[in-house]
Amino acid sequence: ASSAPVRRAAEPGVYETLRATSVYEDPSASSRILSKVGKGTRVNVVRSVGDWLEVRSNRGNPPGFVRSDDAMLVSKAN
Repeated sequence: ASSAPVRRAAEPGVYETLRATSVYEDPSASSRILSKVGKGTRVNVVRSVGDWLEVRSNRGNPPGFVRSDDAMLVSKAN
């Protein structure tokens, strides 16, 4: 049995970035970077994929992924 902590799936909702981070096209650090967001940016998370959060923009930017370590839940989706 592995003693690694089990990561809970992130909950959909509004998250705030803990540091400046990149938004990737796919849930992989080797995928194309779509944009960068600054520390304290609020992002809408629709689901988690492994260690990644899928984010959707209110401003019409394409959906993308940020590392789950780089954002913190502010309010849950209703």
